Amino acid sequence: MRDTTRQFARWMLALALAVTTVGCGAGSYSTGGGGNPSPASITSLSPTSGLVGTSVTISGANFGATQGTSTVTFNGTAATPTSWSATSIVTPVPVGATTGNVVVTVGGVASNGVSFTVTVSGPSITSLNPASGSAGTSVTISGANFGATQGTSTVTFNGTPAVPTNWSATSIVAPVPTGATTGNVVVTVGGVASNGVSFTVSGSTGSGTPALVHNAACANSAALAGQPWGGTPPYEYRCPTPELTTAGNTLIVAFGFDATGGNQTFVVGDQQGDVFTLDVSSPLNNNRELRIYRATNIAANSAWVNVKMTGGTLNGYWQPMVFEVDNAAALDAASCNSGTSSSITAGQLTPTAMGDLLLQVSYAPTYASNASFSAGSQSNISWALAHTLLGDGSASQWGVYNSTSAITPTFTAGTGNPFLSCAVALRATTTGGAPSAFNVYHQEHDAMPHNAPNPWQVGVVVDVPGAVYLAYVGNDSITSVTSSPAPNVGWTASGPDFNGLNGHNHVNFYCASWTSPPGYVTVDINRSGTTNDSINMMYVVAKGTCNLDGDSGGQAGNQTSALSQMTICNGCLTPTTANDIILQDGGQYACTGTSLVAPASGGLFEAGWFTGNTVDGPSQTDENNFWSMIRNGSSLSAITVTVAESCDAPQQFWASRVVAYKTLP
Repeated sequence: MRDTTRQFARWMLALALAVTTVGCGAGSYSTGGGGNPSPASITSLSPTSGLVGTSVTISGANFGATQGTSTVTFNGTAATPTSWSATSIVTPVPVGATTGNVVVTVGGVASNGVSFTVTVSGPSITSLNPASGSAGTSVTISGANFGATQGTSTVTFNGTPAVPTNWSATSIVAPVPTGATTGNVVVTVGGVASNGVSFTVSGSTGSGTPALVHNAACANSAALAGQPWGGTPPYEYRCPTPELTTAGNTLIVAFGFDATGGNQTFVVGDQQGDVFTLDVSSPLNNNRELRIYRATNIAANSAWVNVKMTGGTLNGYWQPMVFEVDNAAALDAASCNSGTSSSITAGQLTPTAMGDLLLQVSYAPTYASNASFSAGSQSNISWALAHTLLGDGSASQWGVYNSTSAITPTFTAGTGNPFLSCAVALRATTTGGAPSAFNVYHQEHDAMPHNAPNPWQVGVVVDVPGAVYLAYVGNDSITSVTSSPAPNVGWTASGPDFNGLNGHNHVNFYCASWTSPPGYVTVDINRSGTTNDSINMMYVVAKGTCNLDGDSGGQAGNQTSALSQMTICNGCLTPTTANDIILQDGGQYACTGTSLVAPASGGLFEAGWFTGNTVDGPSQTDENNFWSMIRNGSSLSAITVTVAESCDAPQQFWASRVVAYKTLP
């Protein structure tokens, strides 16, 4: 009986030890005084509200030393903790979380719930416009939950950070960053990334080095206005590009105007509908203002840019200047300045990257001629002049700046007149391209007023191998053309002076070339009288020559009823060689030529016009005259030129001339 009792006692002791081992083993939570397990408990959350992705610290007890199979939820949505200990858990607010209790579950037992407020859902992208483009292209990102301002939020193009120019809760505008490649655009807000939407970064035919492709400077409309402008808005000044634009390049429009009234609104555009952004505006000088606009990743084949005033007070002194560049797109820095000096400065700018293309433009706030212009001389940049309209007191220069130090773009005028000057720095990229065949590199619309000095001086930049052509339309004949420095060939007239009927409109062409491009050239135009005005169109043509292939000699007529289209050359010239550059100029008593009707292809209408003066249709910038530049390609057919006209009276006396010059391959 004693053995049985002892055996029973041993069994009971073994059972007690087994129970003790189970209660004190490696379970996830400890036993309480009464033998029941204590569940996890939360004492606080820090913070107690935030965006999706916000890091939250959960303080409490009995969480266990490691997470294991334990979980954290935000109103039922599982989170992914980044740190775990027995008394503290750190976790971001999960995507999809909503306002409600945070709960920690350990060993299948849920803690108490502590309220957390999810302030907004994470960002999401619904669309990109456009969905492709080169570096510098402005992209609108539409979606939700971006936040009212950018703050620390970011936008990336396939991992490359962008620098947004506009930010709201539902829309972000950002240029494609330099170095971006095809891939997803992602918006990150509060550390939470949006969905990715694909963007294709366009390929390039550019060389990779930023450069001026070509430029044109249209005349200041004050030169020939003579009376208050009239008409009905929107008023438009159309300035031709010297060549059709190349896809992927960047177009820059500098525009000066009389801002009296301070209420003008403008829209800048081109023939292909590219979107222009205002980059910088100058301070006022004599109530005049200078602005620079830019369009990136442009479409091919624009023949003109235009500035439209859609509201406000119409004043004089409109002057657009257009520049096409390749391998430069996004704005890096900009500055403007105003003063009275022969040292024209644009204010200080500081690029963020080496290799930016810098463009500086000046505009005269008072109508005063300059004797000359010379390019700047500054460290880490080789400046080159782009245009020099002496009569309008306007000029520009460009260069590639190989530094990130602050720079004050500066060039020199021969006369210390008042000036407005602005400069932009564009980030280098690989985009667009430049023509390899003969092309117009610089074009100037020089407007000579009545009673101008004789000789009248025109500044022109000759910095490419080729030729310079002067297309003259005026009511005084030219007696001679000379220049400093003198050319190796020219200035040679295409033929005898031609004068239209009733002594109205002399139309002539002159050509000059240099063995080595001299840079800045001052051209003296000597005339038979000084009482009349004229337009002197200057073409600097790469691969042009002074080898004349043909001259129509001049055509004239008296049109007594208004025509909407007028043929001014009907088979008047037949080229004998392929790839000529064919130039046409002409003038008329009334009406204004506005576009080229024939030839239907291969031609560009080269006259600028303004709709603010309705005396003879839109005009008084290049007067009411017409210029064209035509390529015959392989065709040796006779040339016919027809222009579209805007009239409020018959054309009356008109005169025109067409010449063809051979070009180099």
